Amino acid sequence: METEVRSLELAKCLPDTHFPFSAAVFGKGFIARDMGFRNTAGAIKHQAVALMSTADMSAFYRCNVDAFQDTLYAHSNRQFYRECNIYGTVDFIFGNSAVVIQNCNILPRTPMAGQQNTITAQGRFDPNQNTGISIQNCTVLPFGDLTSVKNYLGRPWKNYSTTVFMSSMMGSLIDPAGWLPWTGDTAPPTIFYAEFQNFGARRFNKEQS
Repeated sequence: METEVRSLELAKCLPDTHFPFSAAVFGKGFIARDMGFRNTAGAIKHQAVALMSTADMSAFYRCNVDAFQDTLYAHSNRQFYRECNIYGTVDFIFGNSAVVIQNCNILPRTPMAGQQNTITAQGRFDPNQNTGISIQNCTVLPFGDLTSVKNYLGRPWKNYSTTVFMSSMMGSLIDPAGWLPWTGDTAPPTIFYAEFQNFGARRFNKEQS
């Protein structure tokens, strides 16, 4: 039976509240199995983290991580997620850890009116760091009707942002452009974003084909 850690509408409500979270994990070697982490603040409350982890060599197995903006804050160190369900809207997998997300369901959901969904926002700020987001053998599908919402694989939070989607099934919800810059029209040339051997109904722009 799943045990759930849930907040009561905990969100970025105060000026000095940076990333409020429902659950935080710090201990090396932490393992969670069949647990749920939920932030009930909703899309209207903006940043509202369900799970924040700095735990090195941590593993999450068959867990639900459920919120809207900034759902999973993989803050730092080495982390592993397998057979989890991760729900969200804006930058809902983010941080500067060396994280592998494997055999998981990644489920964009309905954001606030006028918003677009971005799955990842990786935070590598130093070229000497060995951090990045690796999404392997996952399924990317909408949670609900997203026909009127643009959905992207990610955008670079920092100048050396590193993210790879590989061997994953992607639905047609992903915008043909795939990725967004953090701001403006262009991203720094120092980022590394890649897609490798993915499949499904994912569409591409002509120059990407």
